[in-house]
Amino acid sequence: MEHREIYSNCLAFQLTQARKKVFAWYGNFLKPLGLTPSYVYVLGVLRHKEYASPSEISHLLELERPTITTLLSRMERSGLVNRVPNPGNRREILVSLTDAGNEACDKAYPLLVEADKALNTLLNGEFAKLKEQVEKLNRIL
Repeated sequence: MEHREIYSNCLAFQLTQARKKVFAWYGNFLKPLGLTPSYVYVLGVLRHKEYASPSEISHLLELERPTITTLLSRMERSGLVNRVPNPGNRREILVSLTDAGNEACDKAYPLLVEADKALNTLLNGEFAKLKEQVEKLNRIL
């Protein structure tokens, strides 16, 4: 077996390539809003939780803490989130959505639905089946 076959036939390699392409797919739909999929994930967590610490966001999204810190800094500069000291623990920061963050979340959701529909068309109606298999893989691993 050739070395190329070893990595190209590996599921981990295929999933890594797919992740990059799926991320870019959704990114193209969100581009008119100036958002990335990662921004939208954070917006979604904050919409659901109202307030969250960077560590909590990191845990919920299964992203490294430095990645979340960088995202939050960019999102704060863009006016999407606020970071304030936690009144109950001054060493901890709490993050919340601004009005602009709430508005961005509202505008992003229909674009994600549109991206899903377009992807379903490319997958010949098998989007739900693929998503189910990926969710199953995530659960068992």
